[in-house]
This record gives sequence, structure tokens and C-alpha cells, in this order.
Amino acid sequence: MQRWAIASVLLCNACLCAAPAAGARPPQSAPAPAPDPAAALLDSLAAAAASASLPAVRTPREEDTCAGFDESTQGALLMNCQIQTALGVQGMPWTTHLLARPTLHLGGPTFTSFLQALPLGSADDAPYRSIANATIQIAGPDGLLPPVGGLLGDVANHVASGVDALGLPEKHLTAVYTPAGTNLSGVDFSLFFARTIAKRSFSGIRLTKGTYYVSGFSARQQHLYFNCGPRFAPFLVDFSGSTLVFLNNTLGQMSFSNCTAVTVQRATMYYLTPPFTQATLIDISPDQLTWTIQVHDGYPADDFLLRLRQQVYIAFDPVTRLIKANTSDIYPLIGSVQKVPPPPSGRRLAQASPAAFQFTLQYIVPNVFVGDLLAERGNDQSGMALAVSSSKNMTVRNMRVHMSGVFCFFDSENTNTTFDSNVAQPFPGKIGDGSQPALLTSNADGLHSANSRIGPQVLNNVLDGNGDDGIAVHGTYLLVVAFDPSQKAVTVALGNPMQMQPYDTLAAYLPSTQPLGEAIVESVTRIEAPAGAPAASTTLPRLDFAKATFYYVTVQEVPPQWANLLTFDCFIAPRNKVGSGYVISGNTVTNNRGRGMILKGSSGLVLNNQITINRFTGIMVQPETYPFVEADFAHQVTIRGNSVTAPFGGIQVIYVRGGDYTPGIWPNHQGILITNNTISDAAYAPLLITSAQGVTISDNRIVNALCYKSVVGSALSFVPRGALIFVENSVGVAFSGNTFEAAAPGCFVYGDYAAPVKLGVNVTEVTGLS
Repeated sequence: MQRWAIASVLLCNACLCAAPAAGARPPQSAPAPAPDPAAALLDSLAAAAASASLPAVRTPREEDTCAGFDESTQGALLMNCQIQTALGVQGMPWTTHLLARPTLHLGGPTFTSFLQALPLGSADDAPYRSIANATIQIAGPDGLLPPVGGLLGDVANHVASGVDALGLPEKHLTAVYTPAGTNLSGVDFSLFFARTIAKRSFSGIRLTKGTYYVSGFSARQQHLYFNCGPRFAPFLVDFSGSTLVFLNNTLGQMSFSNCTAVTVQRATMYYLTPPFTQATLIDISPDQLTWTIQVHDGYPADDFLLRLRQQVYIAFDPVTRLIKANTSDIYPLIGSVQKVPPPPSGRRLAQASPAAFQFTLQYIVPNVFVGDLLAERGNDQSGMALAVSSSKNMTVRNMRVHMSGVFCFFDSENTNTTFDSNVAQPFPGKIGDGSQPALLTSNADGLHSANSRIGPQVLNNVLDGNGDDGIAVHGTYLLVVAFDPSQKAVTVALGNPMQMQPYDTLAAYLPSTQPLGEAIVESVTRIEAPAGAPAASTTLPRLDFAKATFYYVTVQEVPPQWANLLTFDCFIAPRNKVGSGYVISGNTVTNNRGRGMILKGSSGLVLNNQITINRFTGIMVQPETYPFVEADFAHQVTIRGNSVTAPFGGIQVIYVRGGDYTPGIWPNHQGILITNNTISDAAYAPLLITSAQGVTISDNRIVNALCYKSVVGSALSFVPRGALIFVENSVGVAFSGNTFEAAAPGCFVYGDYAAPVKLGVNVTEVTGLS
């Protein structure tokens, strides 16, 4: 028979493992992942506890059980019995012998009756036997509780009923979690969160300051999984002063779901083992296509490099340790990577792992030399650092991320998430022998927002050293599979499920991006793949129909052009799910392998950001149908007061077709203001506009642009040589007050400073040019 115990002081005697002393850098090999817990219990706790009615009658005793309890006569035996009742596990002993004498913590009593209903003692509870010792305590709104008489009070009744027996205002208590050592069980802490947030008397949880080694659980693909449940009052998750070292770099570090008005703050986060690797280039063959690299000490080598099917390397300057500007990504031929003997001592790194690898390139890469540093993105890693999904009005502030397997901050299907004063930067501490600090922070974006109803507020963050874009905001295009005008119904496909609802707006396009008008959703039904569905799409070629999600969507009224033109391979943007309303202000976005920002929502503001030394464009506004499926064209976006230093393009509001890289002929971007920005050191396309209407370009400074020849070449053949501002396929473009400055002689060789603004085809209603 399963035994139930209150999780409190000394949950068990065994710790997860012996951990290094606080502050020490642990060995660079992760221990075996922790066993999976009973994940269903975690999901059900918040709903069960939140729905329970909790009258309190007396302090429970050790001999009490929940068997046959009658609320009308006996009253509730704290929330433990309520949870057991809700979960259908009545009859289990409810042991309270750990309700010991009071101890002081921030002035408050030990809160030993807090984590209830934790299963122990059966064959299937092995995950809980390894939970580290922990103490649960409470503190008031100022962190201190008054030294009142009878300090035990009636803590159990007080917590159960929401009546504050200690004389503090309701909803101002914080539950404080103190691990006994340096191990932190992700399962235990996630359960602690779920049970606390369900209690109305508590306004937050706090982890006692320290450095902790966090175990995860693969059932949720996370180390810490916070599912908030039906709570709407503000709640604070406070990690102030704590460093969290996550043991499994294939799992996410921290995830929040279904939360409202929750704030998480002040943790430093990284993996025990980097989810990427790096090396020094020690040899280039005479034909420049075969490279030999030596992996830096402490970074993944054999089991990492040899298992990756497609590898992408990024070149860094060995002196500045910044991404090299005038070069390209580095793609070895698939299957060409092989381990080779260590190089001769004359070419071997003085302080490095002996692991050396050789590969053959797909093409000659310019401007990379022996001695340069290379970082390799671990593109099979699956762990986000901090993810927020299906939530409203969440705040993420003062978090520091030093390693992520994918995105550092992920904002998915949310409404109005605020990211304030966070930092994503390469790990500053010692890795391996310490001779080579980390080059990368993440394998992908610094901050990535997808399919949000109201876009994120991205304020005063630092996003540095990411393996792709600094900031991305977008929705997802839906492929039209079939349309039945008689039923006002369209069948659509997309790669992953998406939350759509009645009264959402759908904007449809032909494959050419010709707009077909908008319709209002009446109903949405997820369906199986329809019979006779096409096998592949030309418009969205990366959409895999075998893995796609299908929806049957009815609309209130069918636009005339839908009735005549909407067929298979048209596509639709759910205009309410593209991150519109975003604000990106006061951020430093630097040294990222991709674009500084790639923005696809509407009603956006990009204000007073510092965007420097990113490999590609500084600020890009562009939907992508290929290779990605990311929506949409931008309406009413302001780009003001930014400083952009970007070698491959400064500010671009464009649509370029994937594959042939030609500009879209339909002016679907609308109402774009680009004003009072400074664009410096762009070797290509400092300011580029295509496929837009109603564009104002005013009071911008373009400084030292096109001052050297880009050895990468032009990805966009339609952009003429020498153009500092170029516009094509656009209507209603107004220029005023823009200036162009150059100091180096080379600028006048490659840049046409005498006629800096050039217009391409299909540009009408232009004002402000003499």
C-alpha cells in the first residue's frame, strides 16, 4: 500500500549526488538524468488545490487520516486531505510528526506542513526517494515576521483557510524553499511551485540564495516546469542571488505555462556541459576546402561532433573574440567530419584538448585563416533556457542566461509578456582548463517570440553571442489545403498546433503574395489529415504533410476574392497571432550570428536600441514563406532612434522570395516610419525598402557605409552597387532630412555618396527627392 507523507523538513535521507562546493566549476560531464516523476500528479495539483474549499477547524494530529473524513462534522484536515480527495487517494495516512518546534527564518516559523501528499514508500515512487533535503518556511511582505507570542500560532489552519493568524494582510506571504545542500530536485521544486501558487494567501515563492545543481525530468523535457493553473492574482518567483546549474543540456532549463501576472526574477542560469562546442582552426588544405580543427578543452568533442548530421560553424576573431564580419557561415559536407590524430606539437594548441577533427567544406569560405576560432552550433539540442507559453501579462526580469540549447528566452502563444533588464551572454567563468572562454551563448536566438496575441515588451536587455538572431517576433503562415465557399470553410495546414479562436482575423494571399482580403473566424476545429490532401506545397515547401496539423475553419463572411481565387497553395496569416503590439526599447543586441532583429508583427515600436556587430542585417522587417513559414507583412511599425552597426545591412523593410531572392511585387507592408536612426559601417544595403506602401524615411544618418568590398558578395542581385538607400516595388515613399557621411577614402569607391538614394522598378508617389 502506498504511503503518503507530508513533504517538509528532511524529505528523505538521500541526496541526488555529491555536488561540488558552492561556486566551484564542476566537471564537464553530466551525470545520468534523474528518473521521470509522476508527471500527472504535477499537472493535477494546481487544479485540484485551486478548486478545493478549505475551511479550517483545528490543527491536525499525527494519528489523523483522510479516510472517511466528513467536512460537515470533522472539517478539512488541511489541504492534504482536500488534494487526496480530489485525486481519489483517500485512506492514506497523513503523517504530521514533522510538525516540530518553531524555528526562525526571516522571523517566521518553519512551515513544515506545506508540501502535502507527496508519495513515498512504493515501488513506483523512486524519483521521490532521491529528492534532496529541503526546508519550507514562510515570510511576510517585508521578508520579516513579527516576534509575536505563540509563534506556532495555527499555521496549518492559517494556510488552509487564507485567514492570517499572524496578523499579516492576506495574499502577502512568501513560501521560502531552502535545499539542504547544493542539489536541487527539479521535480520537487516544481511541485512546491504548483502547490504554492494554488493558495490564495501566498503572493510568491523564493529560493534561498545559493548555487544549486538542478536535476530535471524528461516527462516534461524540462528541469523546472511551472504550470500555473487557474490563478489570476500577481505571483512572484524570486531566485534573487541564486545560480542554477542544469545537469542535462538536452532538457529545457525553466518553463512557465498557463500563467497570468506571474513575475520571475534574478537567477543566473547555465548548463553543466555546454550545448555547443568550439575549436581553433589549425590547418587549411591547399585547395582551401579541407580544414582541421582542434577542440578547446572542456567543450563537447567526439560524441557531439560525430553525431551531428548538419554542422554550422561560425568564425570568430581570436583577438577580439567577436564574430568575423566579412565572411560567411561555414558548412561542412554532410558526413565528412572525422576524428584525426592530434596535430604535431608545433601546430598543437598549448592548452587544449587533444581532440582534432577534419572536414571538407561545401564551398571556399573567404576571410577565415589558420588561428581563427570556430564555434559550432549544437543543432540537435532541444533545451530552451527560459520558455513562457500560453500565458498573459508575465514578466521576466533580471535573469542571466549563459547557455541555451535553442533560444535563451522563448515567448510562445502569449499575451503581453515583458522581458525587462535580462542578460544573455556567453558564460564568463572557467570551462575546462580556462584557456578558452565561451564564444556562444545559445545555438539559436537570444529572444524568440512566436504566435503571440499581443507581442512582447522587450526592454533594456542585453542579447550577446547567440547562434542566430538577437530578437525575433513572428506568427505562422497557414497553408490552404482546400476551400469550400458554400460552407464558408477553409481547411488549413501548419507544422505545429496553434491556438485560434472565433473573431480572429485571417488575411489570405495568393502564392505571389497578392492579397485576397481578410475574413473573421466563426469556428475552428482540429481535424485529421483530409482525404486526398496534396503531398507537397510549392508556396511553403518545408511544410511536411505527414507531420502537419490540420484545422477546419469557418468564417463569418467570405471575401469576394476568396470565392474566386482561394485554392490549394494559397496561404493565410492569422493576423491576431503575429506578435503585434510589440515594443523593443533600450536593448543592446550584439555579436549574434544572425540578424540583430527580425520582426514580422504589426503595430510595433523599435526605439533607442544599440545593435552592433551582428553577422547580418541590424533590423529586418520581413515575412518568410521559405525556408521558414513565418508571418506576416508589417503594418504601422516605427523604427526610431536606434544605433545600428551591421556589416551586411543596416535597416531593411522588405519581402524577398526564398529561392530566387527576388523582391515581392505587392506592396503589403503598410505605414512604416524609419526616423532618427544612425547606420554605421554597413558593407551592403545600409537602408533597403521593398514591397511597401506609406513609408517615411526621415532624419537618419548613414555613416561610413560601403567603405570596403564585401567578400561575401550580394545576396540580392536587384540591389544596385553604390546605393546607400534603395527602394523597389513600393508606393508612397517620403524622404526628408537624411544625411550621408564618410571618412575613409574607400567609402567613395564603393558607395555612391553623390547620389546615395536610388529607386528601382515600380516605385511611385515619391516625395522629398530633388
